Amino acid sequence: MTSISSHNKPQDTRFKIQDTIFGFIWRLTILLLPLQTRWFSNSTLAGWPFEQGRLSFYISWIPLIITIILSFFVPKTNLSKKLRINLFWFVVLLGAINIVSTPVDIRASGMWWIQIFLLTAFFITLLRANISLKSILSWFVISLIPHAILAFVQVSLQYVHGWSWIGVATQDPKNLGVSVVEAGDLRFLRAYGGFPHPNILGGFMTFGILIATWISTNVPFDQLKNKIDARGSTPTQGGGRGIFLITTIPLFAMALFYSFSRSAWIALAVSLSLVLVKLPFDQIKNKIDARWGTPTHGGGRGIISLRSLGVLFFIIATFSFFAYLNWELFSTRVGLAPEPARLEIQSTSARSDSLTDGIKVFQAYPIFGTGPNSELPALSAIERPLVKGGDLTQGVKSGDFRPLEPPHNVFVLILANFGTAGALIIFGFLLFLLRQILIHWRSGDSNLRSLSVALLFSWLIISLFDHYLYTLWSGQLLTIFTAFIIIFWLNKNKADILDA
Repeated sequence: MTSISSHNKPQDTRFKIQDTIFGFIWRLTILLLPLQTRWFSNSTLAGWPFEQGRLSFYISWIPLIITIILSFFVPKTNLSKKLRINLFWFVVLLGAINIVSTPVDIRASGMWWIQIFLLTAFFITLLRANISLKSILSWFVISLIPHAILAFVQVSLQYVHGWSWIGVATQDPKNLGVSVVEAGDLRFLRAYGGFPHPNILGGFMTFGILIATWISTNVPFDQLKNKIDARGSTPTQGGGRGIFLITTIPLFAMALFYSFSRSAWIALAVSLSLVLVKLPFDQIKNKIDARWGTPTHGGGRGIISLRSLGVLFFIIATFSFFAYLNWELFSTRVGLAPEPARLEIQSTSARSDSLTDGIKVFQAYPIFGTGPNSELPALSAIERPLVKGGDLTQGVKSGDFRPLEPPHNVFVLILANFGTAGALIIFGFLLFLLRQILIHWRSGDSNLRSLSVALLFSWLIISLFDHYLYTLWSGQLLTIFTAFIIIFWLNKNKADILDA
């Protein structure tokens, strides 16, 4: 027995070291993912910067790639066979469509695929490595705290100091092109945080509020975890973590307000009820189970718990307070002002024009599309056929000196980028996921289901009014993160969720 012990000890120590390094690196990756720090090459289109055409390498990719490599040396579990097969064919067929289409801009399409691949590989790595979902969500919330604080500083100073080390560009409300809310002669700077646009800050703050609310109000979740810890004589820390996350909610609500992102406001208003309110048919099911002697979970809790009511009051009070302090600005954004502001009219017009342009691109490339993130070069070529050398960077939209914008709707973008063939493939995969959700609806963990549905609804609402969830690295993070939560729910049991 002595020889066996001495033989296994170095191996056990090596595994512990690997697990420790892996645990540190994946946490560091999540902390860095929202940062926009990167090395990039310039790209222009119609005389304006073309963000999607830039070749970029984000600083968060370093620990992300290391995490993926280290995952080969830690114990892993497999995804369900159905999910693996469907995900494989989804990527293969969509990639084949992209190759056949011969992307209008290979750099833009190539960067899109690289970014999607890296994010997907990272979150699948966390899933297969059996990382606690509660830990992943907690670190995601922590990663947003600096951005919320930065948003408060920017609003207070009414100026964004450029800082390349965290990927923040200088923004002065006196300059044209900077995102502001206009009320009379006042140009009020919208908060950027550490993101490229206030709408993106709003999206992240919405996700942060939903996740922090879910963790801090999920009473049965913590109670069950405490029971598991008690059996193993492990001191529980769930309560302290929940209290800490509650304190982030008013901070995120403040940053969300000053982002003045209407799509994010709507997304939070709709999705928050899905996190806080116990669905009525769950209550009915619990009563039926109780009659037949089946243990219930949350049946006596009522439709909404006292803690949920407290958090809801926290959010509404914070938002209402800042709306009262900035009523003129708030009323302008929500359309309550006596006369619409000039910038609001321009914004609505630009969004409408972008949708028209997206449909125009789809009509020009109806079968296989332009390739991901290549709709703007295609639009430039359509608007002004070029005389010399087919240089797409010189085309300018007729009679318009604003930069070309992607359609402010993810679904129109998918049609333009992948055409009818690619859209059918994407629609087929979404039908597969929907079928799995319906099958898993009653048997899966109902608490995690509420978070999955809330994040999905937030994603859907924002995607109807903005394009960044599809076109930009930061938005793609929210998209893949939402898919990860849903797949985690479909692929895991309750013990995996609670194991911190």
